[in-house]
This record gives sequence, structure tokens and C-alpha cells, in this order.
Amino acid sequence: MTADGNSRAAAWAAGALAAAMAAFAWWVFAADIVLGYAWKGWSVIDWMNHARLPENFARDFPSGISAYDKSAFLRIYPLAERWLGIAPEVMLRIVPAFELAAVAFAASALAWALAARHRAPVAAVVFLYVVASWGADLDLARFGMPYSYALYYYAAEASRLAAIAFAIRRSYAASALLLALGAITHPTMSLCASAFIVAMMVLSPREFLSRGALAGAALFCAIVLPWAWTQILFDPAVAAAAEQVPHRQWLEIMHAFNYHFFPVEFGVFTQADVRFLPLLSLAVLWCHYLTRVGLDPQTVRRLAAGMILMAALSVLGVVLSVVAPSPFIAKLSLHRASLLAVLVALPVVVAGLWRDLTGEAPVLRIAAAGTLVAPFLMDPGWPLVFTMVLTWTGWWPLVRGRRARAADGISAALLLVTIGLAVYYVGAGLVEARSHALRSNTVIWYAIAGFILASYALGRIAGPARGRGLAGLAVVAVSCSIWLALQATPEDRLRLYADYKAAQLWARENTPPASLFMADPGHHYGWRDFSQRSSFGTLHEWLFTTWVYTSDAARFREGYARFGELGIDLAPFLRQRPSVARGFEALTPVVRERYNSADDAWRLAIARKYGIDYFVIHKSHWRAQSALPVAFENASFFILRAEPAAAGR
Repeated sequence: MTADGNSRAAAWAAGALAAAMAAFAWWVFAADIVLGYAWKGWSVIDWMNHARLPENFARDFPSGISAYDKSAFLRIYPLAERWLGIAPEVMLRIVPAFELAAVAFAASALAWALAARHRAPVAAVVFLYVVASWGADLDLARFGMPYSYALYYYAAEASRLAAIAFAIRRSYAASALLLALGAITHPTMSLCASAFIVAMMVLSPREFLSRGALAGAALFCAIVLPWAWTQILFDPAVAAAAEQVPHRQWLEIMHAFNYHFFPVEFGVFTQADVRFLPLLSLAVLWCHYLTRVGLDPQTVRRLAAGMILMAALSVLGVVLSVVAPSPFIAKLSLHRASLLAVLVALPVVVAGLWRDLTGEAPVLRIAAAGTLVAPFLMDPGWPLVFTMVLTWTGWWPLVRGRRARAADGISAALLLVTIGLAVYYVGAGLVEARSHALRSNTVIWYAIAGFILASYALGRIAGPARGRGLAGLAVVAVSCSIWLALQATPEDRLRLYADYKAAQLWARENTPPASLFMADPGHHYGWRDFSQRSSFGTLHEWLFTTWVYTSDAARFREGYARFGELGIDLAPFLRQRPSVARGFEALTPVVRERYNSADDAWRLAIARKYGIDYFVIHKSHWRAQSALPVAFENASFFILRAEPAAAGR
């Protein structure tokens, strides 16, 4: 093995693992992505349809899809169609391959900046954690990882992670270019990374005046300011919203519908097994390994500065969401900085785990193997029991009254707080004692056993340390394969999606372009993408997506009025406790039941009032009888024409 622990065999094995899993991930997520978007909607196909066929959507209730205008990255779809003749349905399968390559580049850049040894395995594992595991799904704002493919999230994430990697190496011009590309892709994500980089530079103020930093600032402004001028500052949708939804009403409905803005009320800190304890567990590991993976002291301090700022922003976001909630503060969601902190922590933690995995201490090897595979086998992983074992070399000297490095003191204090919270959660009945946050999943023990056997066999062939590394890669490959296999869409769901797409294609081919359809309002989105026809809207659109970011009072009143046609009292659902998003979860089945059990008199009345031409019915939800003529039918859906008919159903 080479001096830095990166033998050619290990590098090739890590590269082969990353390539194989990337191909598997592309096959899982891209193979049926078109059917998936036909079902769930809000695809770039719908966005492009609204731009090129405005006459078809003259009667459409706005879904909020115009938000895609803000992302420069999505312009690749119309450009590919115009210049290369590649249809958006085809691009939906091509773009995930680009996203996977971009994240692989970012993971490699971070590994080379933050891992002194084992860079290839670290890059491979970090890449898989981001795209094919629950390892990064620790965001206090719950925006969710892995992201949906073929949109802008992974492009923005790769840009900002690579920008931080280049900033760590003081390549500020390249860093600024990547930040700029991220800013015109997803401004909030890029601004968070910019804050991280500024925090690192504060420790060396002269760097702000260096040639690279000044050139980078000029490059950033040259790219971002023109885009911001045309796409954000003069957004016609915002300009048209002269009257805003009252703050109190906005907040009341957001508490019932939104999963991101209010972490305390959503229960992030009481449903501890979901997110909070694993987040603290990962933080303990990061503090423990930060000074043990070969980073120079200055890099350690710079990283710590960035992490402290991210932690401060996260805490501030949580506090403000409780003590000073407002639409502006809520939409800013400062606590989403926690996700960037997690992603930057991953290379250091993985480097430390690989160090223990290939080391000589058997207990640490077992705990490291279990921790490495946990994010593939648990949601979200990072079991506290393994963290306690892995960090014992830091906290045990403190127990015995010996002096320890500052990082060990912080890690030990944080571990003590985490254990105390775990005990409290169990004692208060907020989380079961057998929660995934407190113990390891049974499957992980099988993975550990496999690692032990493989490392013994490979150790006899390739040498102990190299054999353990190769065994670790093999176990990670198997665990990641299990995770990916479980993400594949079941055949019965694919048939349902195909039927919904078929109903949309029928509408496109057999109805006038100006037709207005009412789909099941319990369905979040979906219908416009392939039908190219206007939708009356859905619950999620009426009371959330159409006005959440613009606070447009006119859109809010129209959505509220359309919801009112269902005859459901909204007030009880706004008082659900915990309130955040629970009201929406409780309201959805009630809305679906009302729509599917309504009689023809109600359907014809609402059709006359709003000009609805067709009603889309999901057969498995249908609870009524109707004499309206059936215009289309397949195994899962039928479409009723909004006109009286003699034939019954």
C-alpha cells in the first residue's frame, strides 16, 4: 500500500464501486421517471407546455410551476429540444446521468480537499451517501435527501459542494464560478454555501483582497447580477401581487400544509428517532474525527468556522420559527443550513470511519463497518450505539481525568448531551427504546458479519489493511444495492402511472385545447404534463403552491373559494396538534372522499359555475353513482363528460 493509503488497487476498486452504483442508480431512477412525473406532476414537461402552449392553459388554475423560471439550469430542456431535437421526455432520462456525474465530481473534490488518506474510497462512499442512501437525510428543514432527479437540486448541490472544496484549497476564482452557477440554479442553496466560505475566509482577512478572491467576486457578480435582474427583481408574478395575504392567515395555513418552515411544531425535536438524534450522532463523529484524519491545523480552524456559522444559522432559524414567525422568516428557512453542514461533514466522518475500518482495533473495525452501512439500511442511519464506541478514545481519557484536545472535549460534551436527550426521549415516551436512533438495525449485524468474513479472506490474499478496505467496499456495494433495489417502483404502481398517462394522452388527442378538467383534488399535482389541458386545481394547489412564495392575495382567495365548493370546514384541520403538515395529511382523505362520493347535481353545478368540461375519476377511490357520460375508461381511471346523459353508471 502507498504511503497515503491510496493503493492503485483500492482506487480502482472504489472507482468501480462508484461507477457500478451510479449506473444502478440511473437505471432505478431514470428508467420510469417519465411515468413517475406523469403521476406526480410538476415536471419540466408541464413547465414547457405552459410556455409554448399558453392558449391551452388559459383556464388553468396556477399550480406554481412558474417557479421553475427562476432556475437557469432548467433552460437545458428547451434548448435541447430547440437545438438538438431532443424531446423533454428523453431529456428526463439523460439529465439524471449528468446529475450523478456532477455529484461524483463534487464528492471527489471534497475528498481530495478533506481526506489526507483513502481519498478514493472516501469519495466513493460520500457520493453514494448523497445519491443513494438516507445518510444525508438529516436536514432540520426536511427538504429531503436524496433529491428528486431531473430538476435543479442536484445541480445546485454539486455546484456548492465543489465550490466549498475549491475554497478550502484557496482556488477562489473556481469557487466563485461554481457558486455563481449554483446561484442561478437555486439561489438559496448557493447563498448558504457563500456564507460558509466567507466564514472560512474571516480567519485570514487578507484573503478577501487576494487576486483570486477579487477575480472570483467579479466573476460571480458578472454572472449572477444580470440573471437576478431579469428573473427575480422584475418577476411579473410578484409585481402583479399588489395585495398580500395577511401574515396571520398565511402562517395559519402554512402550519397545516408545509413540512419545512416550522421544525419545532412539526415535531423534529420530539420524534427524535426520525432525524434529530442521528444528526447529533453525526456531529459527534465529525468533532471526533476532525483532528484525526490528517488535516492541517489551519484547515481544521477554517472548517470549524464554517460549521459554527451553519450551526448558528440553524439554531437561529429554529428559534425564529417559534418566537418571530413571519412569511419572510418562514420562507427563508435558515435552519436549512443544517443540510450543508451535514454534507460538508460527510467526507471527514467517512475518512475517519475508513481509518478505523482499516486499523488494528477489532472493536473499532466492527463499529466503523456498522456505521458505514447504516445509512443504506436505516433511515437516516448514524446509530448512537456505534458512535459511542467509535469515539471512546476521545471521551475515555476525560472520564479518567486526563487532559484531552479541545475537539475531544467538544465531542464528549456533545455525546453526553445526545445520550441525555436519548434517555429523556425514552423516559418521556416520545420515542421507543428500540428506536433506530438508539440501536442498530438487525440487518446491519449481518453486514458486519459479512465484513468480518470478507476482510479475513481478502486479508489472506491482499494483506490485512488492504483486505479490510476491499471488504468494506464490498459490504458498502451490497448495502447500497439493497437500498437501490428497494427504491424501484413496484409493477402495480407503474401500471397505475401508465394508466394515468394514458388518460392524459387521450385528453390531448380527443378534446379541444381549451377544455377544462377537474382531477381528484386529493392528488397533489399531475394531469397537465401529458394532457396539455387546463386543470381546475387540487387541494395542494388551491391552499399552498399557487401563493405560498408570492403571498398573492387574489390567488389565495380564488383557491380558497374553489376549496369551498367541496363544502368542508377548514378550521378544524388548521388546529391539528402538532399542527405542521398534520392538517394537510388529515384533510387530504376527506377531500378525496367528498369528490368521489358527490352526486351528479354537485358535479353539474360546479361545472356550470366554472366551465368544467370533464371530471377525472380514480376507480379505486370512486364511491358514487353517476349518469354522466363516460368519455374515456381504462383499468384505473375513467373520465366523465360534464353533461347530462340517459345512460347510468
